[in-house]
Amino acid sequence: MEFDIHDMKSFLTSEKYDDVNAILEIDAIKSALEVEGAFIAGGFARTLLTDKTVEEYLWPQNYTSEYRAGDIDVFFTKEENAKAFLENAKRVTASQAGFAKNLVTWLNSSDMNRNIQVQFVDHPMLCNGTIENALSRFDFMNCAIAFDKTHIWVPRGWHALEASKLIKINHNLSPFLGTRIAKYVKYRGYDGLTEESHRIFTEWLIKAVGNNFDAKMFGQAQKISNLESLVRRLSSYKLMTKEDLLFFIGKWRQTIQVGGTSKYGPTTTIEVDWAMNELPKARDEAHTSA
Repeated sequence: MEFDIHDMKSFLTSEKYDDVNAILEIDAIKSALEVEGAFIAGGFARTLLTDKTVEEYLWPQNYTSEYRAGDIDVFFTKEENAKAFLENAKRVTASQAGFAKNLVTWLNSSDMNRNIQVQFVDHPMLCNGTIENALSRFDFMNCAIAFDKTHIWVPRGWHALEASKLIKINHNLSPFLGTRIAKYVKYRGYDGLTEESHRIFTEWLIKAVGNNFDAKMFGQAQKISNLESLVRRLSSYKLMTKEDLLFFIGKWRQTIQVGGTSKYGPTTTIEVDWAMNELPKARDEAHTSA
């Protein structure tokens, strides 16, 4: 990816710029961005360029177990800088996946109900020397946005991509890719994948079936514990082709009703192969929208 770097004050709307300044005044974030090479990237940075407000991202009203409040991800270009900062950080805990340290803080101490989740990403493989290198390792181009105290990094072609309402996948290295695709389609307003992304997605499905992710990097998280539920969701969002479904023939069963309806005529309950039952409803080829 290639990036354009903009002066944040002139590039953002005045409302979003004021919101960023409020976030940058939070003690933990302010201290982190004093570290050489520290920056904020990902979903929160992306929100600054969309119609969605910062408030909607951090404190969503339609909060569910799936659609949680957005967090703020702080990255470091150097592993030693991340380590030195976190050695003195207070109230941080290790993330479940082990890539970051988590902190719950507040926009201001007078409003303790409006907490903010901050992640300080310190995994050695995610401290990539430059902001551009770090963003190039993001799984979605859509989220490869970053900013420091004064500037914002935006991938070239990002605005056209967002206008298409499609997700562009950069790589399939992470076992969390499927979950993120499902979340962004259901809750972030995307309609599907770009044409070139579907091949990467199909390769991810193959990896998921065989738990073929980097054990050194992901540890126990390399095995997707809820794979059946996740794949069924991805299929229900029309993200899987007939070819994709072939990988899952014989894996899972489901109960369906055949015959009449619950109101008219008798019905019979039978058990079928889930993937075989989905095949007639799936697309023949890779698609670019749901």
